[in-house]
Amino acid sequence: MPAESAGVILLTFDDHFTDAWVTAIPLFADHGARVTFFISEPHLLQPSQIDGLHRLAAAGHEIACHGLTHASAVDCLARHGPDGFLASEIDPAIDQLRQHGFAVRSYAYPRSQRSEATDSVLLPRFERLRSGWTAGAANEAFLFERCLVPLAALADRRVLIGKSIDQPAITDQQLDEVLRRTADSAACVTLYAHTIAPQAPHHHVTPKRLEALLQQAAGLNLRLIPFASKTPAP
Repeated sequence: MPAESAGVILLTFDDHFTDAWVTAIPLFADHGARVTFFISEPHLLQPSQIDGLHRLAAAGHEIACHGLTHASAVDCLARHGPDGFLASEIDPAIDQLRQHGFAVRSYAYPRSQRSEATDSVLLPRFERLRSGWTAGAANEAFLFERCLVPLAALADRRVLIGKSIDQPAITDQQLDEVLRRTADSAACVTLYAHTIAPQAPHHHVTPKRLEALLQQAAGLNLRLIPFASKTPAP
């Protein structure tokens, strides 16, 4: 294995599935992976969930913002204007997370709905923004054009497009290709999921797929770092 990282994965999880995420702490630790958890509805978190987030943060993971009510940023901006959008959906979420003891550096767009206008409103509040893309293999070229960022450009890239790894948004074969292309091109790729479960009625990544991803990343010398990181250095 080469001494330097062949590339970087920004692995992220959305919403507030804290119980499932906490169970994965040993798995992440075994692979030296540090990931990011984007929290929605922070005002509704229960004490056990806040405790779980603190356990994740203590393990080296980033706790970030996914909005107060998981509302579309594009819709909120159109309905309320910049000041109203920030006052109703963004600043209260940041404040709640800070009150719970978390520094907030990043934001993930709910439903992956963003525009240049929303970026311009949010970038003064956050170091980096994440949107997403859930299309299948028919748009594979788009994935590699928009979701892979050269490592040399990562520090200056403040809006990143992610690819869902939830079932069934991507096949195991497609995920394998994403990771190989990331390593071959010495790039950074942003990935996102929700809960971690063998089965779920909503978006989820299975423990088997997550472990396989971490194992393959190690084999390809891809380092997993928090979303707000500007460098692949440990």
